Amino acid sequence: MAKTAFWSLFLGFCMVIVGCSDSSSTSGEGKDPQPGEYYWFKSADGDYKVLKVLAVDSDVTHICYYTNVFKDEPGEDVIPSLYFGRLTSDFQGSFPALYDIVNGKRWHGRKHYPVTRHNWDYWEPQFFHSGSVYPTELESYEKWKEGTQEISPVESLPGN
Repeated sequence: MAKTAFWSLFLGFCMVIVGCSDSSSTSGEGKDPQPGEYYWFKSADGDYKVLKVLAVDSDVTHICYYTNVFKDEPGEDVIPSLYFGRLTSDFQGSFPALYDIVNGKRWHGRKHYPVTRHNWDYWEPQFFHSGSVYPTELESYEKWKEGTQEISPVESLPGN
């Protein structure tokens, strides 16, 4: 009887510990992204960039990512300074890239970029702020929906 009570108490204690563990991890991996959420990720060049979730379909997360480059993990204080670079003639198709020169490197951002769940996890995005999505932010997404709806199957990180 005492042995059964001990194991019941022990099991209950373990359930409380697991249930009370910090589930507010900032990692985007395994977390279902929501429209308006901001995440940072490490670019292919090792610097930090910021993305925003625009929309979520059953198998695709639609994001934009900004031209800004950060040496340290960005926080919500950077949101007002986020911008897209100048549109280049190289990428006028489904995935128009916006480039800017930052510290002598050519960086880019995208106003719309559809990523698969696999690519989302590969980028290892780290959640840092919830916001809203404005109708003007959805213009490129709406054009994508009316077009070919291409999705890059390539496992890659944005870089310069």
